[in-house]
Amino acid sequence: MPSSNFVRWCGLAAMLGGVLGIVLGPILAHLWANYSSAYFTCGRLYFLSLPPELVALHVLRKLRAGGSGATERWGFRLSLVGMWLMTLGVFADY
Repeated sequence: MPSSNFVRWCGLAAMLGGVLGIVLGPILAHLWANYSSAYFTCGRLYFLSLPPELVALHVLRKLRAGGSGATERWGFRLSLVGMWLMTLGVFADY
């Protein structure tokens, strides 16, 4: 079981990553039409929002491991695979 300080820091990092994703999402959508150099810059910044969310999802999975049912375990597995693929895809794209 992860320590409480580690869990708090992962939660804070995930929230900051989520805020960064919320802020940069509409900007990227607007710049998509222009296909400018700002699009690539925002895309690189958007990548910074994904690893903290991925770490927080791993921590949440560890915290919920004892009391989770089969459906919840499959949900975590699918979420982790999806987040990993998204992180690798955004990293490879920009």
